[in-house]
Amino acid sequence: MWLAPRRLTLGLPALVALAAFAAFAVWTGLSIAWSVGPDLSWLAFDVTAFYLLVAVVVTATPAARRSCV
Repeated sequence: MWLAPRRLTLGLPALVALAAFAAFAVWTGLSIAWSVGPDLSWLAFDVTAFYLLVAVVVTATPAARRSCV
């Protein structure tokens, strides 16, 4: 597959940052349970989950352009 490297190797700082971001997304999702306005909490969770997805894709994408041979 030409979009992803054959073996994904991320450094420790990247893994820690993504894990912290994932924990924040989970916390945002759990806050729906005690929220005064659960509809706004759902919206906040959706935005946070989308940002997490973007962060994972950007972090996993190689910085150098490879030839597509």
